[in-house]
Amino acid sequence: MLTQNPSLRDLLWNDVESVAQNMEKPWLVVRDFNDYGSQNERRSFSPNRNSRRTHKFLDKVNNCNLLDLGSTGPRLTWRNNRQGLANTMEGLDRAMCNKDKRTMFPEATAQALPRTYSDHSPLIVHTQGQLKLNTNRCSKGDPGQAGYGGLLRDETGTWLWRYYGKLGHCSSLEAKLWGIYRGLIILFQKGTINVVIEIDSTQAIT
Repeated sequence: MLTQNPSLRDLLWNDVESVAQNMEKPWLVVRDFNDYGSQNERRSFSPNRNSRRTHKFLDKVNNCNLLDLGSTGPRLTWRNNRQGLANTMEGLDRAMCNKDKRTMFPEATAQALPRTYSDHSPLIVHTQGQLKLNTNRCSKGDPGQAGYGGLLRDETGTWLWRYYGKLGHCSSLEAKLWGIYRGLIILFQKGTINVVIEIDSTQAIT
């Protein structure tokens, strides 16, 4: 973690710059940089007019020839866990890479997940870009006792997460639609975009 001490933070950035100047291979850095690039990445009732620090951070990023992958999910990835007028939120966490890494994975994106035990949102980098959601349903009769399920995978086929549920008595089409609906709700809650939904029912999309 980059420290809040300015002198130590400068030393760490000097090390990053040294790596960048001598690195001839694709590389990626994902972390809490303890800095933000613009006032749009900060929300607080306490004004912060230290634009010099912001410009210095951007200069360091440019000196290292790093490209920001951007991210989906919560835009402000850190909060000070104070209430009311004392609350501050900032976008401190990001994923950046050099040009060679971006060329190797042109569709790579970062995803900020909801905070749990930490005051920071964890970041996941999806190097393959687009994700795929498969949904299905089962029923005893049509209509009959039914349920639904779904699975999210990356383009390599790796399972990311799954879900399922029971519905009671309904038609096969209703079960299919519930599976899609539940999957969309979970994707929205997780802040996940750039997803292809695969289903085996033309009725569900018409």
